[in-house]
Amino acid sequence: MSSMTWWHACLWGMLGAGLIEAKEMWRLYHLTDSFPWTRNGVAQVKPYVAALGVRFFMAAGISGTYAAADQVGGSLAAVTLGITAPLIIQQIADAPSGTTARVSAGNEIPPREEQPRAQQPPSSPTADHGSRDGR
Repeated sequence: MSSMTWWHACLWGMLGAGLIEAKEMWRLYHLTDSFPWTRNGVAQVKPYVAALGVRFFMAAGISGTYAAADQVGGSLAAVTLGITAPLIIQQIADAPSGTTARVSAGNEIPPREEQPRAQQPPSSPTADHGSRDGR
């Protein structure tokens, strides 16, 4: 399987960002019977366009970076990265300083040295039925 070029991944990622924005706009329109960028009957397009631009930038950046590292094998992966770009960036930003965040099912796992160790119960002298050589 050939890997995707970074700029193709950027475009697919931006499609993912557009899909999630369209879904959110649909939800808000049906919830309020107006578009989300309308305030007091006046269109507030500039802040919405700025936020949309930031969202597309995050989606293109994450998708393109993963593709440049040969971690994206197809368009579906790039679209998914575009959809989840803000969450990925938030997980990276929330990682403890000086460590690499490891994520499993949306939950941050502490670095290996911070994970609790299983405690072994102390062995009692009565549990030992003789010496190691069987006597």
